[in-house]
Amino acid sequence: MAILLLKLRDVSLIFTRLICLFVFTVTNVEGYASWCDFSKTVFVPEESTATFLTTFTFRTFRHTMFVKTDRTFQTIFWSFHLREGHIFTDNLDWCDPSWKNRTNIISQLNTKGQIDIRIEISNISMKDNGTYYFSLGKVTCFILFVMQIRLEPRKTEATEENMPVYVYAHPHASVITRPFANATMTWLVNGLSVNKTASFIQQDGLIWIPHITRGLDGSNVTYRSVQDNGNVNEVNYTMNVTYGPSQSLSLEPGQTQYYLVSGDIMPDITCTADCKPPCSISWGKYGSGGTLRLGEVTSKDTGECTCTATRTGVKTVKRTINIHVAGFNNSVRKSLNQTIEDCSNSQAADNHGLEHYEALDTNTIQKEKVYEVPTEVGLETYENIRLSSISTPEVQVAHS
Repeated sequence: MAILLLKLRDVSLIFTRLICLFVFTVTNVEGYASWCDFSKTVFVPEESTATFLTTFTFRTFRHTMFVKTDRTFQTIFWSFHLREGHIFTDNLDWCDPSWKNRTNIISQLNTKGQIDIRIEISNISMKDNGTYYFSLGKVTCFILFVMQIRLEPRKTEATEENMPVYVYAHPHASVITRPFANATMTWLVNGLSVNKTASFIQQDGLIWIPHITRGLDGSNVTYRSVQDNGNVNEVNYTMNVTYGPSQSLSLEPGQTQYYLVSGDIMPDITCTADCKPPCSISWGKYGSGGTLRLGEVTSKDTGECTCTATRTGVKTVKRTINIHVAGFNNSVRKSLNQTIEDCSNSQAADNHGLEHYEALDTNTIQKEKVYEVPTEVGLETYENIRLSSISTPEVQVAHS
């Protein structure tokens, strides 16, 4: 008996190997196999989980097999046993253990006496594209399209501003054969059709951006499949654009010429640059950082100060301000300030002098002034100087 069991096991192993090694050439175009009883199209984004759903009429004893039919016939699992209409993982023979680690099978009898089967394959990659078939009396084919967006050139994760960019997508509409793979493929940018975006040129499975700009940084590019049965699947890509520094750098305050006097306080000047990733900013000998702080200036501060913005290994931009400091002392400063004040008040002073003539009659002009003469020279004080309109004016002198 033991010998018989060993022989049966050996036969089973040999049969398993034959199934796993069975190879044939697929002659059909992608997405269609003529020998399938039913065909279902499945679109799924890369690195997600593909779900295959099918229903079979229940029979007590049926063998089952799940196969990927690329250019070679690759059996994923098979079994000759069903228990009460269910497929159990412990009854399956796996040709490739890697599939076992990412494949989940759920089956149950429905109210119509049929077996509903759900096969989930996780961590889908581009190599999983192709046609699969599941056999349980009849054959159901699943046409799996793994959806992907990628950028060219792919030197880095980000694209430099003003460079041409090619956005590729899979699957191309041209490889989807109707009516077996019944879906329409569309491109969207931030939810709008690419046809409404002037900066994009669209072809089958391709978008060309002749000169990508910083305005597209963070934009969402979508490649969407809309199946006739209403199922919608899509893949998304977020644009990552590097840029800056640009000409010219921004200064706050915005002036570039400063005329000061020694002892004045120079206002702080902030230099900024629009960069991604952020630029390093320096004011040369005055230190790193975006703000120039000179404080109180002297004639030694006369000259140029240059703000430099650098994005490492890419670009450097500079902007210069000129500072002119006059080396005046405090007495000259006060004299200048007094002169400015006198000039500003001169017009008001002239107007005030006219007030003395408003009440004069036509015959007499009279002013009363007191002239104070230093007593040390012995001069008298003159008061009430009266001026008349006659040719020989009378002068009255009052002695104190």
